[in-house]
Amino acid sequence: MTAPELLVNSLLNEIAARDEKIAARDKKIVNLQEQLEWFKRQIFGKRSERVVSDANSEQLMLAGFENLELQELEKKTVVSHSRKKPDRNGQDKISLPNDLPVRTTIIDIPDDQKICQETGQPLVQIGTEVSFKLAHEPGSYYIKEISS
Repeated sequence: MTAPELLVNSLLNEIAARDEKIAARDKKIVNLQEQLEWFKRQIFGKRSERVVSDANSEQLMLAGFENLELQELEKKTVVSHSRKKPDRNGQDKISLPNDLPVRTTIIDIPDDQKICQETGQPLVQIGTEVSFKLAHEPGSYYIKEISS
């Protein structure tokens, strides 16, 4: 190859490299423009009622207003009174009729769990809890006694 041909080839290579750089920058410009449009929609779009935090938000605070609010809070007094709590003592206010039949259900643990696994001694029953509920069966009502 001669010197002019080498010069032409080197210039063509430089042009190709610059074209690649230009294409990459064009892609970046398009991407940045899309981001800018998205941010504009977020701030100025239909949801523009959002509060954008600002570093200088303290400028809106006027001197002396905090003290006035504190003074007003100190001046207010509330008259207190005690409220009467209902006396329930663990019983319902609803009384069930005595003439309904009673069906008893006993909830108990299995026999193998009634023995202490560490000592082998039988466990002692501490207490029972009994509840009465009004139950319905088609055509009749009954009291369901559940003891555990």
